Amino acid sequence: MCFVYDDHVDVYREEIRKARKQHTCEGCGKAIPAETLYVYGSGVFDKRGFSSKICGVCRVHQKRIEAIENDHGCYRNSAWCPLEELGQWLYDNPDFELATVEQGQALLQTMRPRKQRGVK
Repeated sequence: MCFVYDDHVDVYREEIRKARKQHTCEGCGKAIPAETLYVYGSGVFDKRGFSSKICGVCRVHQKRIEAIENDHGCYRNSAWCPLEELGQWLYDNPDFELATVEQGQALLQTMRPRKQRGVK
């Protein structure tokens, strides 16, 4: 089951941030506590700016779903589960192994660029 997109964003970028205050994940609706890592995405769609905050658990789920979709012949964008379909995908696949908060934080830590010391 590949994901089908009618439209595509004009511009999109994301970065791993450390929360200074509590936020809400746009994937699962759960809290992203202060001092934890999360994915901040921003872009332009249909000439309007947007931004999103995604917890590590939802990003782990997206990555695992992408691997499953790749195994079923879906590639590139058609293998990536959009946030608005994540809950339904998890509901439709009850045997899917759910990620832990620790797994989410570990993944985001590997995605976060390392600061170089002594470089200006």
